[in-house]
Amino acid sequence: MDMDTLNALADTWVRWMVPMFWQVALLAGLVWMLSRVFRRRSAAFRHMLWLVVFLKLVIPPTLAAPWSLGNAIATIPETPQSISFREGVFPTKETDSESLIPLMAGAPLPKEYNDLKRLSTPALAMIAWAAGATGLFGLMLVQYWWYRRRMLGNLSEAPDTMRELLERQAALLGLTRRVELKLSQKVSTPAVVGLVHPVILLPAAWDTEFPEADLINVLAHELAHIKRGDLLVGWITGLLACVYWFHPAAWVAGINLRREREMVCDDMVLKSERQENKEYSSTILRVAESFTGSVPAGAGLLGLMELSDNLLHRIRSAGDAARPRRLGLASGVCITLIAVLLIPMGVWSAPPQKNTANIEEEIEAHYKKADPEVKQFVRMTADRFKGYWLPENTFENLSSEEREAKVQECLETLKGDYGRGLCEALGEASVLKDKRLTPSVLRVATFRLGERIDNRARWIAVMALGKIGDKETVPVLVNLVDYYNKNVSMWAQAGLVRFTGQNFGNDKKAWANWWNESKNKPKIDVAALKPWPVPQPPQAPRIVSISPGIGATNVDPATTEIRVTFDQDMGGGFSWTGGGEKYPKTTGKPRWVDKRTCVLPVALERARFYRVGINSKSYKNFRSASGIPVKDTVLYFATEGVPASESAWMTAPTVVSMTPKNGAKVSPSLSELSVTFDQAMGAGFSWVRGIGNFPKLEGKPSWSEDKKTCSVAASLEPGTPYRFSLNREGYVNFQNSGGVPLKPVIWEFTTKEAE
Repeated sequence: MDMDTLNALADTWVRWMVPMFWQVALLAGLVWMLSRVFRRRSAAFRHMLWLVVFLKLVIPPTLAAPWSLGNAIATIPETPQSISFREGVFPTKETDSESLIPLMAGAPLPKEYNDLKRLSTPALAMIAWAAGATGLFGLMLVQYWWYRRRMLGNLSEAPDTMRELLERQAALLGLTRRVELKLSQKVSTPAVVGLVHPVILLPAAWDTEFPEADLINVLAHELAHIKRGDLLVGWITGLLACVYWFHPAAWVAGINLRREREMVCDDMVLKSERQENKEYSSTILRVAESFTGSVPAGAGLLGLMELSDNLLHRIRSAGDAARPRRLGLASGVCITLIAVLLIPMGVWSAPPQKNTANIEEEIEAHYKKADPEVKQFVRMTADRFKGYWLPENTFENLSSEEREAKVQECLETLKGDYGRGLCEALGEASVLKDKRLTPSVLRVATFRLGERIDNRARWIAVMALGKIGDKETVPVLVNLVDYYNKNVSMWAQAGLVRFTGQNFGNDKKAWANWWNESKNKPKIDVAALKPWPVPQPPQAPRIVSISPGIGATNVDPATTEIRVTFDQDMGGGFSWTGGGEKYPKTTGKPRWVDKRTCVLPVALERARFYRVGINSKSYKNFRSASGIPVKDTVLYFATEGVPASESAWMTAPTVVSMTPKNGAKVSPSLSELSVTFDQAMGAGFSWVRGIGNFPKLEGKPSWSEDKKTCSVAASLEPGTPYRFSLNREGYVNFQNSGGVPLKPVIWEFTTKEAE
């Protein structure tokens, strides 16, 4: 992912996270107050309240309704702010009319239009957020693995009496799912583990030391967790807490959710057994007295004593016979209303009034003389890019104060980085038609001209220039009528037709001559107009020289370096790959002699074979300055003293036979593919899928005893052409015993129709 894309992605991330931060904080505060107001309601009610906070974390912050709290916040006056935190991508200093003359093809870029490829502040913040979220989630997984391994490492079967109690309590709760019951030397409090196959763990000492009445209550509590699916909810809320690790409200909601979850399970036990409240309270207290460990949040475990700081409140709640124990219909309706009222917090926009401006009317009024292709392009833009192409009368009902505020908002947004916000501001500028916007729009239109970059912002800016109608920008539009990007070219032509009432298509010199002959200002330098070349994508670097050469023999053992030179400037990294006895002993770190030549210091020995990789499938740090890696290359050579008879392995292997033959028409009953080489091969292989049908391989390929034939079982379909390759760039595991790869071979054959 390049930096432009990363910066644009960060812009979207900011649009999600910033409103989500204040919305969740506000919602969590309201839920906290409601949980206090409704403290006499059931624990299930309060548990559902806190679940509303986690539900909010996965719903877009733009969700709005007429009653949204965001509507009130949106009415607070504020200075318009740029969506992006980084300035300087499209400079905004004041400029005179001379600086508005466009950059001609081949002209150098001014200093302020230099390299965009640096990370914006939002991108850096997004990277930090992603690192924190990934690290926290990884810690949660490690913690789960460690506790699970520790607790499940020394288990014993529960006695039949305990199993009978478990089955009886499961029946009372209406739980039909299979649950295991184990005794563990490693736990000091009851716990549940296992999302798919739940297991209840009890301290081993409870087999003889714990009263049956208390054991019944404990088992019922753990079964209640399983029946409710609390482990799954715990994983989901834990994952959301990792995603929003920076938000205190997410952690506060998680703690309160866990507290209420324990009380909900207490209520389920009391309701199912219809026992004395004091008896269950006594069980909680006795378990607490024997409790010496902890069940950490996020470990994928649940237990009766998961939150010991809530102990007194649970005992009091269990002993309160008047407290409701279930959610109830009225409470469920109340929770639904609270969610509907509080979750939408975006700014509500009433459905727009039907727009009287018709695209055909606009074409008739402004683009009548344009070529049919240009007219069709205007229609396509209006149809496909409604967020950027706006009808002419979009802002006609704004008051003068509102219009001025909108212009200032556009000016601020146009200072920002490339992203949707910038493109939308350009669309608004096209219908505001305020000439104060011209310099900012112009800078976007001429930014990094001629480079192979995303041109969306450029063509929207060119569209805006044509609609604003500032004569100072005509030279820009003239220069872009033949631009390599069709969107830019079409809108440059459309803008000139709209502004001048003339049509010279994409003939920039005809436009310039007419403009100058009509004595318009600023004058266009016709001689400076050049056709825009189509920028070619960056090419992968190629090796232009390497020493010692590939396959060289009789190399002087006194050679002290391996040197490789590329055809273009490189990025400064390197990947000299390989290992084992054929990799030369190095005497220092690799170094770059200049931007194109890299040297590996080595100490060679006489009568030795050597093999070194330049990049590999996993390591590709030999890259061009633009970031494109060098094609994987293998350098192999022999020093003086190696007999010619022993140098055969340095010859690249070739295929001597195939079954079926290349180009053959074979029976679909053929069950094995095999290829034979001219020399002994290594143990690897690369049967590579290509653009054609790839046979279904059955099992792993195998080698013959002499290491020359590789075979694999296959299942073929009748009447099917097959096409694949042996080795391909990036997949070169068909190598001889010395590590020299087979040059890629295309293998084609067709099966006969079924008889």
